[in-house]
Amino acid sequence: MTTASGSSRFLKCLMVPLLGACWFTGPVLAQPLQTGLGITVQVYNWASVVPQILTAAENETTRIFREAGVAVLWLNCPLSIAEAEANPICIEPCPTTRFAVRINSEMPPGLAKTSLGVALSESGIYATIYYPRVDEYAKEGIATHSAPALVS
Repeated sequence: MTTASGSSRFLKCLMVPLLGACWFTGPVLAQPLQTGLGITVQVYNWASVVPQILTAAENETTRIFREAGVAVLWLNCPLSIAEAEANPICIEPCPTTRFAVRINSEMPPGLAKTSLGVALSESGIYATIYYPRVDEYAKEGIATHSAPALVS
């Protein structure tokens, strides 16, 4: 059985490197540095991760980025088009000034056992987390064991 704590630690440890990879390799770096550096992250929880786990992951990611001098603003986007229309930022293409994190409930066929997600920055900055793999690692006890080592 997956514990909320184990899944939460693993998900936040996955979010930090994915966001970090996008941030350091994305077009955002082409813009001049400003005081009060910050990022906005649009989260699409397509895997229906329970709110407590998602909030814990966002809080830990915020803490880590804060230590690096970067403020993080989270925008948890609704999944239905009707709800998203109330917040158009969630249905517009993601510009280079924001990140989109998609937590998927499905994985592509033939995915390597060690692959937990992917980050792309060709047409915006997008990171996809394959939650079944995160859940699998948590069930195996890897999530609880690996989380502190990934963050440090």
